[in-house]
Amino acid sequence: MGGERGVSGVVHCAGVVSVAKLVDREGNPADLDSYARTVNINLVGTFYVMRLAAAAMAKNPPGDSG
Repeated sequence: MGGERGVSGVVHCAGVVSVAKLVDREGNPADLDSYARTVNINLVGTFYVMRLAAAAMAKNPPGDSG
């Protein structure tokens, strides 16, 4: 019933945590792959959701104020 409304907002609250010291007790550096995975999921994943939501919102008809 009524007109199509489309997407008017998005809540993105997914993410992961990884904990590591930059250098462990033996002097070994932290695992870069683990850090990169965390950044990819939390930052790139957020951007991925935002770009899709923005594209859907751009297709919405203008509101009452134009």
